[in-house]
Amino acid sequence: MVKKILFIILSLNVLHCVISREIQYKIVEKKGIVDIRFKEGEWQKAEVDQLIPIYVEILTGFHSQLTIEITKGSYLTINQLSHVIINEEVEKFECCITNVTLLRGYLLANAKRISNEKNRIFIYIENGIIEFNEASGEVYLREDKGTFIKAFEGKVKISNKKKLPILNLKKDEICCFLPNGAFLDSDYFIRRNINIKPNNLIEPNKITAYYDQLFYYYTNDPNSNDYNDQFKP
Repeated sequence: MVKKILFIILSLNVLHCVISREIQYKIVEKKGIVDIRFKEGEWQKAEVDQLIPIYVEILTGFHSQLTIEITKGSYLTINQLSHVIINEEVEKFECCITNVTLLRGYLLANAKRISNEKNRIFIYIENGIIEFNEASGEVYLREDKGTFIKAFEGKVKISNKKKLPILNLKKDEICCFLPNGAFLDSDYFIRRNINIKPNNLIEPNKITAYYDQLFYYYTNDPNSNDYNDQFKP
């Protein structure tokens, strides 16, 4: 009986150490100007190979980019003119859950399984939640157009803000939350590609340019995209 109690105590201590270990991410690539702020800290410039804690706020400038290694094989790339908060991470036995709030901008997520350890990345937006579980894809949030999600590999799970499932997005599929909260599934974009091309556009490059309107920067004036204090909260 005593041995059993000691075994339980030892097991709980080991589990506590595993769960409460200090988790840090690593900046593996940076382009342009990127500012970061730790919890209750001051803004500072991000640097390659810098270790950052589990709570950090990130702002990227024009033509800027930051790639963070979450675990080996799992990454988060934050592209230009983006405002992202990486919140507290949750560990549940064989699964590490990274919670990311996207306030604006464009990011790519890649969550891979390493041996028996799963990695899940949750992207929180105003109207829903995007889960990458052994999957990769991109999320683009533009206030006047909505939030566009595209799957690269695996299945990307889409839920509403109440965490109720909406759709499993498959490879190369795209969906969207409109600014009013309405949801457009992948079928909408398939139909749009087939049926709603403008009749006066025939050349492939012009058709592509037409659909790229969805993915323009926040403004068509490059000068107003430049990094300055107006993008800081």
